[in-house]
Amino acid sequence: MLSDFIISHTPLSTPPKPHRTSFSIRQLKRARQRFSKLLKLPNPPADQIFRLRTLIASTSKRIKSNMVSEERKILSAPNSRSARLLIKKRTRTSPEIPPLYVNNQLISSNAVKSSIFSSVFFSNYNCSPSSSLIPVSNNSSNNISTSELFLPWIIENTLRKVPPRCGFTTHHANFYIIRNCATTLAIPLSIIYSDSFLRSHVPASWKHAIITPIPKKGSLTSPENYRPISLTDPFSRVCERILCNYIKINLFRNISRFQHGFLSKRSCSSSLVHSISEYRLLLSSHKSLDVVYLDFRKAFDQVDHQFLISKLDSFGIPSNIISWLTDFLSDRTFSVKIDDFVGTPSASIPSGVPQGSVSGPLLFLVFINDLLLKLADISSLRIAAFADDIKLYSHDLLALQMGIDLVESWASDNSLPLAHSKTALLRLGPRNSSHPYTIGGSLIDSVDSVRDLGLLIEPNLKFTRHINRAVALALLRSKQLLKSFKSNSPQFYIFLFKTYVLPLVEYCSVVYSPPPSSKLAHKLETPLRFFSRKILQRCNTPYCSYSDRLSQLDLFSMRHRRLKAQLLLLYNLIIGASYFPSLETHVWLSSSSRRPMSLICINPNCSNFFSTVIPIWNALTINVPHFLCPSEFKSLLVNNIA
Repeated sequence: MLSDFIISHTPLSTPPKPHRTSFSIRQLKRARQRFSKLLKLPNPPADQIFRLRTLIASTSKRIKSNMVSEERKILSAPNSRSARLLIKKRTRTSPEIPPLYVNNQLISSNAVKSSIFSSVFFSNYNCSPSSSLIPVSNNSSNNISTSELFLPWIIENTLRKVPPRCGFTTHHANFYIIRNCATTLAIPLSIIYSDSFLRSHVPASWKHAIITPIPKKGSLTSPENYRPISLTDPFSRVCERILCNYIKINLFRNISRFQHGFLSKRSCSSSLVHSISEYRLLLSSHKSLDVVYLDFRKAFDQVDHQFLISKLDSFGIPSNIISWLTDFLSDRTFSVKIDDFVGTPSASIPSGVPQGSVSGPLLFLVFINDLLLKLADISSLRIAAFADDIKLYSHDLLALQMGIDLVESWASDNSLPLAHSKTALLRLGPRNSSHPYTIGGSLIDSVDSVRDLGLLIEPNLKFTRHINRAVALALLRSKQLLKSFKSNSPQFYIFLFKTYVLPLVEYCSVVYSPPPSSKLAHKLETPLRFFSRKILQRCNTPYCSYSDRLSQLDLFSMRHRRLKAQLLLLYNLIIGASYFPSLETHVWLSSSSRRPMSLICINPNCSNFFSTVIPIWNALTINVPHFLCPSEFKSLLVNNIA
């Protein structure tokens, strides 16, 4: 009904006229055809050949000049829709899925591709769950009233916070329309959500997902080398967001303090800063540390629904929310979308948390939460988790093996198999005894580097491999961008660099900070040094030094950007805007009234994040008369870090 309403009241756009080739291109084609015919003659007239060559050269030059002018006109506003479409077109490498090679046959039909991907993605699920899905008994004393959850003003506020994206949906009500009609839709959605919640019945369209295959590493002709990205119903996502907000507000205290995934104030950076700081602290006193990296195989797809429902009840979630989630998890289906073709719905999904949904990540955190609580009870064992990626580390060999055995036992009891191929052991410290550890009766392989949340960790904790790889990727991306565009606008190239290159170099850069005079610090400047030089060359600006180029382009060096990011992260940790378990074991806030922002580093000799950043912090805030608010602190950084 809503789709019909949108169709009947939405103005239809005029279809674009067929693109007509410009006069210059048509002239160039005709000249090349005549030139080709002349060359086939036994004795072609020299004057005609010369005239056609001149015409082809001048026409080609005029076409290139027109293209450059058109490009400059579009890119003069890099944030405009037309500019972003052009940038996406020039930078995208594989716009569509190529033919698949299956059973010695090349498959090019989108319908057959969709069927093949559907079979591959369905095989990720656990097709032999422990038992049928049984709802938890409804304890009315634990229920929550719909008047607390689905008030119209709550729904309106939630709708206004959704991203204004059009996206693909099976109906015409996308997030863009929903957000702009928030006030009008609030009351009808309040009635619909309340009725669904009271009857613990979820509409079938809310249980259906549209999956788009996205390539991973490896050959693009193999369907196993694609990752499923799910899109779910936007109205379902709004309802889930309201329920998840209630759970997080009222039951957040029950989540393990070592879990950093999918939670506010926690991120990959906070997780890595915590674990690397702990590594260095333990190494400063014990000179030996072993770290075991564990991962579960297809963790989000393998979650057993019956175990999950039981854990939701133990977590303290109200019974009527569990009843709604029970129906939400049952009889879910998906279709695979290839270009404009949408395949037939799959069979009922037997396991897993709904990917592409709002509730899926939170449901998985609840599912794995009891494991983290049990691991935290083992003496001398330290842990850190980001969703299903778990790190166990300790100087105590027996405690570490006990933790590994506990994870293996828990995985078996909860039907969530471990990915043994991704289990790795990293040995740290000059006095490491190289003690063997086992999992599932097999020795855990020791590695010389491991990828931890996208960061390459080495035994010496110097991040040399990660920095070399990040710089190489940034240089490659810089060269691709410079090759793709002919603009002479410095502002446009700065926009490209900040959007497409900087994230490669600055990902989790707060974790590592090589000394300013070191080779690694100099190497981290290479992408910006290269790109700034090429920008000014393209703009016909005389050569000047790196520092002068940064001044002309109004940019900061990579070293200054890292320092600002580290100081800002430390400030957020102090005020609680970012999360760090047991922060009091690393830093104290001074009680001095003369220096209210002075910090005391508990372990100044362990060379971790705090021992590196706190001296700079104290020098920066030495004359600050009161504790600064966030905007004042950012102004302090802008004025003093230059």
